[in-house]
Amino acid sequence: MPKKIKINIPSYGDNIVGDGTLELSEQCYFCQHFNIEFESDEEISCAAFKSGIPEEILTGEYDHTKPYNGDNGITFEPIEDE
Repeated sequence: MPKKIKINIPSYGDNIVGDGTLELSEQCYFCQHFNIEFESDEEISCAAFKSGIPEEILTGEYDHTKPYNGDNGITFEPIEDE
């Protein structure tokens, strides 16, 4: 089973009340291409998927160290320590 991480996101917009929790794969969260700055009513995106990360990648069901249709040649790269 893929490892997942939970992050709290602030809620925005008229239709959302309170704060939410988002569960996503550690691979996405620790990828240097992941867009960590998003509002809860936006699609979760990255450099590979600017209009929204596919669910099977976001949940960790697909290993994005391998190419995925529509990823524009961008795959998982770990965040580099400074």
